[in-house]
Amino acid sequence: MNIISLIEKLQEKPRYVRVRILWLSVFVCMALILLFWVIAFDYSAKEVPKGGSDFDAVSGQVGDSVREIKNQWPQVSGGIKTEINNLFENQTSTEASPFNQ
Repeated sequence: MNIISLIEKLQEKPRYVRVRILWLSVFVCMALILLFWVIAFDYSAKEVPKGGSDFDAVSGQVGDSVREIKNQWPQVSGGIKTEINNLFENQTSTEASPFNQ
C-alpha cells in the first residue's frame, strides 16, 4: 500500500475514525520520543571513563543506543502495523459517535 492510497482511504473514513487515528499517531510519536529520551538520559547519566576522550565516550553511547533501537524496532513496527490494520478493518460500521457533528 503506497502513501497516496493510504491518505485516500483515510479521507473516506468518518470524522470520528480520523480523530482516533490522529490520537493514535500522536501517542505513537510521543512514545517513540519518550523512548529515545529515556535511552539518551540513561547513557548520559553514566560516568565517562578516565583517560578517554569525550568524543569516544559519546560515539560509543550513540552506537549502543542505535543498536538497542535496531533490536527493538521489529517489535515496535510490527505492533504499529497490526494496530493500524485492525483500526481499518474494525471501523467499517457507521455507528453514532460523540465525535460526529
